[in-house]
This record gives sequence, C-alpha cells and structure tokens, in this order.
Amino acid sequence: TPLPGSQDHICMYTDGVLMDSDFNGYDTFQAVTDHPNMSREELHAAYQQCWKEFYRAAHMIDALRRCPQKSYWWLFKTLFWYRNSALGEKIHPMTCGFGRIRSRVLDRRPGYPIDSVPVHWGKELLRHFGYLGHLFRELYVFQHVYFQSQLKPDLAEKLSGNLHGVRDWLSRTFSMPATRTWLNAFWIRYAQQKWKLFWRWDWHVRMVPYAITEITFTVRFFWTLARNVRVPTQG
Repeated sequence: TPLPGSQDHICMYTDGVLMDSDFNGYDTFQAVTDHPNMSREELHAAYQQCWKEFYRAAHMIDALRRCPQKSYWWLFKTLFWYRNSALGEKIHPMTCGFGRIRSRVLDRRPGYPIDSVPVHWGKELLRHFGYLGHLFRELYVFQHVYFQSQLKPDLAEKLSGNLHGVRDWLSRTFSMPATRTWLNAFWIRYAQQKWKLFWRWDWHVRMVPYAITEITFTVRFFWTLARNVRVPTQG
C-alpha cells in the first residue's frame, strides 16, 4: 500500500504506476496499485494467505511455548485479536474490534444510497450470524492452541494417539495436562461418515465419551480464560 505522502507513493507516482484515486481503499487490506507480475486478485489472495500462514495454530503454539510465562496471556490475547481481525473481520488489527454494529446512516459514505431499515438490519443479522459462527470456531482453535502450548512437545505427542480403554479416557478427560489432538481426530472421522450417520448407530454410541470430553474441555478452557484474561475498563 503506497500511503499518500510516503516515499513509496512518490516513487510509484513518478514511475507512472497506476494507483487508485479513492484513498478509502488505502487500509493495507485492499489492493490499490498494480503489481508488475500479478493481478490485483492474485496479489490480494497471496496477502490473505500470508495472514493465514502466520496465524495458523501450529505457529501460534510455537510462539506461546517460546514466550516467557509472565507475557503468556498478553501474547495469547494479541494472537486472538490479530487472527480474528485478519481472518474474521478481514481488516487490519489496528482498525478492528469485536461485535461491530453499523449505523444505517452514520456509517454510510456520502453519496451512497442509504438502505431501507429492513434491508439494513437483514444484512446486519446475516453478518452477525456469520461472525458468531466464525467466533465459535475460533474459540475451539484457541482451546487447542492453549492446551498444546502448555505441553512439552514429547508429552503432547505421547497424549495424541488413539484411546486405549476407559482408564485412558478418564485420564485424558479429567487430568491435567490435556490435549485436543486425539479429540479432533475423532470428530474428523465422525464427520467423514456423512450420510451414513443416519443408520450407523454405532458411531453415535462411540461419540458419547468424546462428547463428554468436549464439554469438560470447554468448561475448563472458559474457566481458565475467566481467571487469566482481563479486559481493561475505562476509568
């Protein structure tokens, strides 16, 4: 993004590089200039892929393992904020928040037609439903990130295999430390059954202990967040 007034902008302007005249697009998340080797669509796709790669679960786990304990929760919150901004809201973290409510009139650019009340709130409801789905998925991604980052790599690998009886299940579900790797692997196999789940009742029976583990892990994770994550309030 050649920010107006920057050296990049001056050089591109003097070189005759095509740039958008609408400065509203200069937010670093939109392609506003032509690239010599890629179309704008390709450039934007590569940029988005960089964000996905940098904030993938494995990379965040490695970063949290290297982080000093006193800075762990600060980094955890920062990773959540940045990943949600880039992959959920698709805007730069410095201009992002949580649960944005858009005004029908005040947030509309001058000169653009204003949607009717039903159309505006219909769009907002769809956007919020999609965002809630994204947020629900992200909470389980970060549950996995938290559990894995608390384990040493050799112990994480040891606890990641398939279950071996009731005692093993009890230990993995109710003891610390914990890992979601084996649990995620089961849900993947469960989802792969697709339409077979209508008559494969054995899969539903097998699912029960995993569902209990899922509930237990969720409660444990939210309890941990409540004890460690503090949202600053304005005085």
